[in-house]
Amino acid sequence: MEFIYPIILGCLFLFAVIGLVVGVSNDAVNFLNSGIGAKAGSFKFLMIIASLGIMIGAVFSGGMMEVARSGVFHPAQFSFHQVMMLFLAVMITNILLFDFFNSLGLPTSTTVALVFALLGAATAMAVIKINVNGESMAMIGKYLNSGRAFGIISAIFVSIAIAFTVGFVVMYLSRIIFSFNYSRYFHVLGSLFGGISIAFITYFIIIKGLKDVSFIPDSTLTFIMEHTFMLLAAITVCFFLIFELILFFVKFNVFKIIVFYGTFALALSFAGNDLVNFIGVPIAGYHSWLEFCNSQIADPNSLMMESLTKPVQTEVVFLVLAGGIMAVTLWFSKKAKNVVATTVNLSTQKDGDEQFDSTQFARIIVRFFHNLSGAFSKDQESRFRKFVDTRFTPLPVNESEINPPAFDMVRAAMNLMVASSLIAFGTSLKLPLSTTYVTFMVAMGTSLSDRAWGRESAVYRVSGVFTVIGGWFITALIAFVVSAFFAVVFWFGSIYAVILCVPFVFFVLYRTHVMHKKKETENKKKKELEESIIGTDLDIEAITHQSIQVILSEIPEIFEMVYEGLENEDLKTLKAADRLVKALDKKATAYRNAVGLTVASLEEAQLAWGEFYLKVNENLRGIVVAMAFITKPSYQHLDNLHKTLNKNQQLDFEFLKNEIIAISSLVLEYIAPDKPYNGELIMNECERMKNEINVFRLKQIKRIKKKETPSRSSLLFLNIISEIKVINQLLNELYQIEKQRLIAKPAATDVIQDANFQSESPE
Repeated sequence: MEFIYPIILGCLFLFAVIGLVVGVSNDAVNFLNSGIGAKAGSFKFLMIIASLGIMIGAVFSGGMMEVARSGVFHPAQFSFHQVMMLFLAVMITNILLFDFFNSLGLPTSTTVALVFALLGAATAMAVIKINVNGESMAMIGKYLNSGRAFGIISAIFVSIAIAFTVGFVVMYLSRIIFSFNYSRYFHVLGSLFGGISIAFITYFIIIKGLKDVSFIPDSTLTFIMEHTFMLLAAITVCFFLIFELILFFVKFNVFKIIVFYGTFALALSFAGNDLVNFIGVPIAGYHSWLEFCNSQIADPNSLMMESLTKPVQTEVVFLVLAGGIMAVTLWFSKKAKNVVATTVNLSTQKDGDEQFDSTQFARIIVRFFHNLSGAFSKDQESRFRKFVDTRFTPLPVNESEINPPAFDMVRAAMNLMVASSLIAFGTSLKLPLSTTYVTFMVAMGTSLSDRAWGRESAVYRVSGVFTVIGGWFITALIAFVVSAFFAVVFWFGSIYAVILCVPFVFFVLYRTHVMHKKKETENKKKKELEESIIGTDLDIEAITHQSIQVILSEIPEIFEMVYEGLENEDLKTLKAADRLVKALDKKATAYRNAVGLTVASLEEAQLAWGEFYLKVNENLRGIVVAMAFITKPSYQHLDNLHKTLNKNQQLDFEFLKNEIIAISSLVLEYIAPDKPYNGELIMNECERMKNEINVFRLKQIKRIKKKETPSRSSLLFLNIISEIKVINQLLNELYQIEKQRLIAKPAATDVIQDANFQSESPE
């Protein structure tokens, strides 16, 4: 039986490596979002800074490993066998949980996952032991370190409110001091703030962290602790003078240095605080196995693990290896970018496409605070309010910049300084605060204080915040339940359960990897399409004509595929048609967004025909949606093994298909800039098509009345007729819009020429 424990130990360390990979992918949001959001430097440079912070911080984390050993349960009440099974259940749960949230692109807490997984597995083990020993459930406190566990949990969740509040207040005061035009205050104020920030971060990250480093002499630590204030004052004055000296010779962004140093500090704090979440359990398992090997007790169920209650310094080699794996993962993990994007999108200063949909609860919250703000803002003319409004007025956006920063350097510096200070303070108290919770809530507090959540975006941002927070509570629940489940399975299944569950974990990881890769490919194609459209030198007219060409040229192929699929009952062809329409919908949306952005940047005189292009792209999107209402129901109809269209319906569909393809070709030729075409023919054809559709609809109704066709086939055909009618109407409207544009364009051109003449004339 003893041979099972080296296998379990090997699994624990293997899962530790996997846990480091999936955990860092999730926690990268903690130290990268501010630098990336503010574009403080190149992505590669920020990664180098973060990697150095991780490597150094990993060495500082040894003193916190006791959380995994005895922070949640009393190991003296569990045998070596039970502890090893408990640790395996915890590691499997954490890996699956981290990977799941990474695939969704949602930041979650590795600390909460660890604590609740330990609590769940220990609770399950304790309940089983109580039943076996015939004890009362009131004795569960003998097995669980409930006071310590709930203290950790309380600290984690209280940190949510504290981080949000501190972030809000600090950002508000900072914006009052520096405004959005902060470059004016680099001298004196900027240098002073830079010196204080660096001293503040250094105090919590370096000085507090040195207490856990084994190779620092006690005399050095004593000197630092006794002269803390003097050292901080010296750091502040030193960097104030350095910044002032640099600013005297060159124009220098002090906040950029704070962002770089804060990124390093937060990465260091992350490694020092969160490394326990990834390797704490395997290290505890390793020490348990050493205890078993060195003991005189041969029965693993008789050796009680009281040794885990004793403080043990983690071997430096494990910390260095773990830090190296984390740093390498940071460079190569693609899932990390998804998680970073979530926080940046929720805190961005600009409005646009939102990642989350609105919810009723978010609308209630936003409406309440909007009304409350209105009640306290009656004195609109007060001097103080006017002064505050000037400080919170963002600088004009550079319309020529394709991908501007999500927020400025001041907010990025506040995010990093506040978050790193709070997390490092918790680390110094041996409280495993969630770096994800703290950094995310600080970012949300600063963005709210910075008025980034305007009326155009507040509902979506609040919905996103509650979605992420809801995911945190789900993390706790899932970690507890799943870990308890695996603990029970390993208790009763022993080696056989281990042999079955370990391959299951790798299968799940492989499946989520495949799903994420597929999603990533789709997002990459979408981004490339949008960049190819927006990044071109085409004007709004050329973009619109390009979108017409792309969308209308696909109509014949899609209708042919649907007709062929229904005629031959070819499910594969119908599925391909549905995929083609989905891809076309993404293109139509990208073109519509590109035209919308181009219209927003047009000069006032050019808006005379900008509305035409918006209407064209809205109609094109409507055509694609109508085709989707043909392809998807047709596929589902055959997929559910219903009878296909009968011969008469097929003939009618073939006629309608050929007619709508012909009309779409006429519209395409008419709108093409180099192919003038008689548009009156299009109007006549669309009117004739409309009448024919009504005839075919009446014929189908008569078939239904005579019960010539199955009801589901009849409903499908009526749906196809209705959507063809919609497409015909939208094609006719495209012609009408283009006709009106050609009439209005000369007049609009005259307006532009007059405007240019007036702008060039002397006043």
